[in-house]
Amino acid sequence: MPKKTTILIVILALVTSVLVYLAISTENRRPLPKEQPQVTKINKELKPVKTARLYFQPENLNTSGVYAPITSDVFIDAGKNKVSGVQLEMAFDPEAITKVDIASPTDNPFFSSPNSVILFKDIDYNNGRISYAVAISPTEDPKTAIGKVATITFTPNSSYSTTEAEISFLNKTIVTELGTVESILDQATPLKLDFSSSNPTPTPQACIQVITFAKNPTTEECTGFRTPCDVPEGWTNCQP
Repeated sequence: MPKKTTILIVILALVTSVLVYLAISTENRRPLPKEQPQVTKINKELKPVKTARLYFQPENLNTSGVYAPITSDVFIDAGKNKVSGVQLEMAFDPEAITKVDIASPTDNPFFSSPNSVILFKDIDYNNGRISYAVAISPTEDPKTAIGKVATITFTPNSSYSTTEAEISFLNKTIVTELGTVESILDQATPLKLDFSSSNPTPTPQACIQVITFAKNPTTEECTGFRTPCDVPEGWTNCQP
């Protein structure tokens, strides 16, 4: 074999060896595909159970011929919820009632602790709006059962031309529970005002101050009330 041919074969062999080495080195340096981590989806659409109810007591008032201030209490029935706060947003006709005020109840308060906080109170007499919010303190436990959230006082307008009016709850009214971001309010019943003279105003003697115990149809808890008129509709008498 000629000498030049031998040298060429040796050179080709060396080149081939180098190329094979480079190919193997490149393959070893290629990064392995990363394994995708498993993602656990969190269900953010869980809805809180809404059983809280707001209503007035009494819920119907005949105001014909009444010129003195009238009061009605705003009650809350927590149902199966544990309430941390209530924001009342209500509307009234400023031509139907005047001298409107809202305050903490003097008896049977739902937020009974002295540490409970009134967050705000605002009454727009021109546009007929009431804003009132109360909540537990950071050291309190959530509230259950039933009780008064606030007491509303107003004077009927004797010259009101319409036979009916109401104090209604607006959609911004909310009831809060710890651990939820949505309102747990299920139902809100307005206060009906009758300005006609066909139904006489019930006499105060019908609500003699006698402690009355009644059972919550939802929680079956027996609660005491100052008078029989304070017992919510649908509750039955019970023994403590």
